[in-house]
Amino acid sequence: MKNFLMTILAVLVLWGCTSDNENFRKRGEASMQVTLIDHPADYEAVLVEVIGFDYKLDTTFAEEMDDEDEMEEDSTEEESGSRFASDDEGSWTSVNVEPMIYDLLELNNGTEALLADFNLPTGEIEQVRLILGENNAVVVDGDTIALTTPSGQTSGVKLKIEEPIETGKNYKLVLDFDASKSVVEAGHVMDAENHKKYLLSPVIYAHLFEIEEEDLFGSVTGFVYPAPDSVSSIAYLIDGEEDTITTYPEEISGYFSFEGLETDTFNLAIIPTDSSGLSAIMVNDIIVGEAETVELDTLNF
Repeated sequence: MKNFLMTILAVLVLWGCTSDNENFRKRGEASMQVTLIDHPADYEAVLVEVIGFDYKLDTTFAEEMDDEDEMEEDSTEEESGSRFASDDEGSWTSVNVEPMIYDLLELNNGTEALLADFNLPTGEIEQVRLILGENNAVVVDGDTIALTTPSGQTSGVKLKIEEPIETGKNYKLVLDFDASKSVVEAGHVMDAENHKKYLLSPVIYAHLFEIEEEDLFGSVTGFVYPAPDSVSSIAYLIDGEEDTITTYPEEISGYFSFEGLETDTFNLAIIPTDSSGLSAIMVNDIIVGEAETVELDTLNF
């Protein structure tokens, strides 16, 4: 999953022209976008309020070798360009984020939400912290039920990154919020309105990569019939290591898309709800090459 979950994006937005990159280099900075996407979940809506985003950066560098001959002599050592010292006591930097409530279930099938777009110094980004508000809810059978957040999450959801940030480059950090694992039914406990009680225990995967890498990725697209307005289904794409990404086919059109895939061979499964009485659709051995879009024929239940 970690190999390509970070790439289920329909469109990567390029920003920063050559002059911008030169300015970044002069200031010893890089640019960063932070986006939010979702794993599908079997609810009508999962509403999450995002009120803040912080990061912890280590800017301590060892001196780089300047002499090429000396570098060749030391070629048996690890070649890393820059080496980063650990800084367990580093401070957090807050990024300006407009507080907003997102329906996570709308952030799939290539749709993403831009949380922040900012510049940061060169260094190693060690951790990030997504801060959630109190206005979180799940919609079940037409009822909007408040999500209770464990007290331990009030300081933010911390995610380990530990990746280098190089001067003049453009990065994207994708926060994959797994709604299906994050919303937990609290047994037989009922709330004040006699609804089942649900807890929000965020499960988020963080994936950092360079924007310029988008040309390396491929995609798989297609249509399923009948469309989800009459038959609800979930599409699963599985690679050779059994890592899986998921999406919902769109209502009315039945269109689905898996974007930004690394070169590999995939199997596709589209699973309808049990109540439909229909059998799953299986497509095996889908070969995706570098920068290749595989357009499948319409798939019929």
